[in-house]
Amino acid sequence: MKLVVAVLLVSAVGFAKPPVKNVRGMRSKLETVRQRKHQVQKELHRTKRELGLVVEDIRGVETRITGLEHRRKITAANLVAARIEQAQARRELAETQKKLEGAKGMVVRRFRTMYKSQSPTMLSAIMGAQSVGDIASRQLLFQKVSEKDHQVFSNYRELSVLAKIRQDRVTDLVKHTQSLAEEQKQQEADLSHEKVKKKEYMGELQDRKGELEELLDKFERDERDIEDQIHAYMASQGNSRNPVRLPPAGRLSAPVSAPITSTFGMRYHPILHITRLHAGVDFGASYGTTIHAAADGVVISATRMSGFGNVVIVDHGNGLSTVYAHCSRIFVHSGQSVRRGQGIAAVGATGLATAPHLHFEVRVNGHAVNPLTKM
Repeated sequence: MKLVVAVLLVSAVGFAKPPVKNVRGMRSKLETVRQRKHQVQKELHRTKRELGLVVEDIRGVETRITGLEHRRKITAANLVAARIEQAQARRELAETQKKLEGAKGMVVRRFRTMYKSQSPTMLSAIMGAQSVGDIASRQLLFQKVSEKDHQVFSNYRELSVLAKIRQDRVTDLVKHTQSLAEEQKQQEADLSHEKVKKKEYMGELQDRKGELEELLDKFERDERDIEDQIHAYMASQGNSRNPVRLPPAGRLSAPVSAPITSTFGMRYHPILHITRLHAGVDFGASYGTTIHAAADGVVISATRMSGFGNVVIVDHGNGLSTVYAHCSRIFVHSGQSVRRGQGIAAVGATGLATAPHLHFEVRVNGHAVNPLTKM
């Protein structure tokens, strides 16, 4: 406001045609105003960039939180499955060990019978053995025992091998389950850390709520100004003896060839807790890309605004108009006739924009409508 007052003051003094002796002082004041304006522009650019970076940080954190939540669910499911499998493996091992104990008892009883028989062959086969399993595996013994004893020893040996396999399986599952539990614990810690980080970023935005409100207010003032300019132009045409006659515009052409990065519609602001209309669509075109008129028309306004930066407004007749905002350069002027596809401006990031893009609006009798319904 001080800047505007200063500029108006300088302008008013200029119209008064002051004496030559005051010109030097006026030039000094003008230079001061210009320096202040430059400083305000620098501060605005810094604020836009800082707010944009904080928003990007929040989006990055939210992406990581989503990924961690997904991985945590997978880990939790794998952990449940591993514990079920581990319990089943333990039951199978216990069952096998029980059978092995029974087989071992039968082998021991057969050994006692053989030993009591005092057969030299049996004694030589048994002597020096370290365990029941060692005895049961001796080839000489198998050659001398009966078919029934052979079955007893074979059963014991097979159960011993199966018990070893199942014991190893249980051991592996225990390690796997412990690994999954540690992974889950780490994921919980990472998730908690990211949530704390998001809370900090949100708090930073909350602290700068006043700046956000000011930035949004600039856009709202621009939107009201655009609507007023369109209404004023339409009124002037209605009162004119020679109004501009335009043919029906038909379907509008896309102003640039680029993907749409933001659509038309209501948006809820998480910091200010308000819902406001995004009155157009944003095209993610690169800096300097030529912006084309969406249809034949007459330029209502080609000017600079506080929120939308460099803006072009084009009348297409029958109450239809289009708005092109955040332009880096403007190629047309007010009152100029333009043709569909004619270059009228270049994509930029002027005004309150954190990156180059085209904000494109379609208005019917001054009121914003979804541009995609007219294209």
